[in-house]
Amino acid sequence: MKRRFNYTGRKRITLDRISIMINTINHTAGTFDASIKLEEMGLPDHANIYIEAYHHTDRTRFPFGTVGSMIQPDDRTISHLANFENLRFRVLVVDESDTRGLVLAHADRIRPAGVYRKRSILPVDFRDLGRQVWKMDYSGDEPVLMLNVKIPNIHNLARTDPRFRLYIYPAVIRDIFTRISFIDRIDDIENPAQDWHTTWLNFAKRFLEEDSLSQLILGSDEQSDPQDVITCIDRLVEKFCAAQSKDWLKLLSLEEVG
Repeated sequence: MKRRFNYTGRKRITLDRISIMINTINHTAGTFDASIKLEEMGLPDHANIYIEAYHHTDRTRFPFGTVGSMIQPDDRTISHLANFENLRFRVLVVDESDTRGLVLAHADRIRPAGVYRKRSILPVDFRDLGRQVWKMDYSGDEPVLMLNVKIPNIHNLARTDPRFRLYIYPAVIRDIFTRISFIDRIDDIENPAQDWHTTWLNFAKRFLEEDSLSQLILGSDEQSDPQDVITCIDRLVEKFCAAQSKDWLKLLSLEEVG
C-alpha cells in the first residue's frame, strides 16, 4: 500500500526548476529522466523526493533520493502506464521523519518533453464508454476526446481512417465551442481565462475572420442573442469540413515543442 501524505502548508515548486524528459522506444514511452533544482527553497536535506507519473487514476511513484542527495532510480520505466501521450508528472518533497509523511513542497500537472515535436491540440483517450462511441472530457486542464475502447480496432481507426475523422471531428469541434461559449461563457477573445480556450480560439482563427470570433461571446444583456453564437459555431464547423480535402492531421496540430 502506498503511504499517504499530509499536504498541509506545502510550498509550490515552480516549473522552471523542473525538467522531465520522456525517452521513447518505437513511438512508445519507455523511461523518463528528470532534473529538479531545489536550491534556496529552505527545504531540509533529509526530506525525500518523489516523482509520480500519472494519467487519471493510473500512476507510479519513483523515489529520487533526498534534497541533500538527489539520485535518479535505476528503474524509471513508464511503459506500463496507459496513454503515454497524455501522461503528466508531479514532484513531491516529503518529510518522513515521523508517521505523518508531511509534504513540504510539490509541483503538479507537469508536461514532459520528448513526446512529440508536434503536439495535438486534441488529446485522445481510450475508455469503456458503454454504448457511446465517443464523448468529451473537460475535467482536466484541456479537453480530451474519449473513444470507446470496446470498439474493435478503435486505436487504428482513430489514427488512420479519414471517414472516422470525418464523422467524429466536426461534432467534437461543435461540442468544444458550445462549451466555450455557453458553459464557460468566455468574455474576452484575446485573453480568455483558461489556456486551452486560447489554443482553440487560435484554431478557430484558421477558418473565421478574427473580428467575427467576437460572436462566440454570449453577453449577459437582453440584447445578446444565443442564436448568433450558434450561427458562428455552425460557420466554423462548415469551413472546417470544407478544408478536409487538404490535411486532417495538420489541421488538428500546433507547432509546440514538448
